[in-house]
Amino acid sequence: MSINLSNKETVPVDKYANNLALFFKFSLPLVIENVLRSFLSNINILMLSRYSNEAVAAVSIASQIIMLVITVYSMFSAGTATLLSQYLGANKKDMAEEIAALSFRVNFLIGLFLSIFISAFARPILIGMKTPSELMSMCFVYLTIVGGGSFLQSILGVLSAISRSYKNTFLPMFFSFVMNILNIVGNWLVVFEPIKLPVSKIMGISLSVVLSEFITCIFFLFILKSSYSLNILFLRKRGLSSYVAIIKQLFSLSLPLTAEGISYPLSQVVITSFIARLGSVSLAARTYVSNIVFFVYILGFSMGQCSQIIVAHLVGSNKIGIAHKFCIMISKLIILSNISLSLLFIILGKRIITLYTHDKEIIYIAYSLFIVDLFVEIGRGLNHAFSFALRGVGDVKFMMMFSLLGMWGISVFLSYILGLSLKMGLIGMWIAFALDEWTRGIALAIRWIKKRWVCSITNYS
Repeated sequence: MSINLSNKETVPVDKYANNLALFFKFSLPLVIENVLRSFLSNINILMLSRYSNEAVAAVSIASQIIMLVITVYSMFSAGTATLLSQYLGANKKDMAEEIAALSFRVNFLIGLFLSIFISAFARPILIGMKTPSELMSMCFVYLTIVGGGSFLQSILGVLSAISRSYKNTFLPMFFSFVMNILNIVGNWLVVFEPIKLPVSKIMGISLSVVLSEFITCIFFLFILKSSYSLNILFLRKRGLSSYVAIIKQLFSLSLPLTAEGISYPLSQVVITSFIARLGSVSLAARTYVSNIVFFVYILGFSMGQCSQIIVAHLVGSNKIGIAHKFCIMISKLIILSNISLSLLFIILGKRIITLYTHDKEIIYIAYSLFIVDLFVEIGRGLNHAFSFALRGVGDVKFMMMFSLLGMWGISVFLSYILGLSLKMGLIGMWIAFALDEWTRGIALAIRWIKKRWVCSITNYS
């Protein structure tokens, strides 16, 4: 495959129009899907709150481990999406089908291994987390069942990645909705007991999660096979070296993403421990603001995911110039959307916070954070735009190294210095978040604009 690096490359206007049309068509289902996914754990907590606060606490503790392994699954799914989209962009459809089938197996085996590990070592893990003795039995049940069935999340993740790579973002959104509905029905049966069930509340909730995921997996597999004639469950007879080459490509993309993905929640745990030193008011303010600005995050994140798929297709079809300019154009859209939503939250911030609390001190801190968060979201917009584009071309090692540096060297370190040492509290920590996002965002933007990622592109000829 020859690569055109000329900066004078002319790009027809209709090419942009077509890709922009795809972008807007794909973005909304991705936003809805990501919001629905985040609702699943919240639904469990909401329903369990009708039963007991102890059950809510138990699920919250066990969910920390489950979310960690789901992060691993999602990063391998992201690697699948990049690799598959590039081959589809290069019109290597037979090879793309093989990648889909092999990725399905790799993700399933990784999920199965981690599920068995969690089930086997659930109690030592919970002891290591200093789980209170009165919550241990409920935590153990939830972690053993939901964690033991987490391989289903691995399957759902790779099926969603395959669907998106074939430019269908509706199916993942639809099945996220189906899974949530099934889980709500199951939780309702367990908590409100219209019929007597022979299980405890916590076990019933756990089984509801796993069964809703299992049923969704079966239907997703069937629809995906019917829609695209994909034989995901069967591999064609190829040489072992061919399979090894694909697996190497998949791991070279997925492992750096996994390191980055795991690092973020771990850094947030450390920062939360800093915030805990500031007291319950600061913890509450942080929780409320994070829940609200999550909608800014999820919009930019979803737009970035969409950009990744389109960029990967363009690069696979050797449309380097279009991919380069398309990402720059999308970065402006993401930043504009982040600024717009952030300004809306600044205008309506006090009213929104009063939906959560009427504590004047919390309201004052939260409103101050909304103002600083505007700058956080601008930097995050840069990050989402260019990090996902770099994923799309396979330039993940640089991104991983810079992300780790930013998370720990800037965000965590400066949160301690500004927030605790200089006694600036949450405002200081939010400034640290902004500096982290801006530093990473600018570095990734420079790398993209100067086309230093071209060396990472795979030759498909």
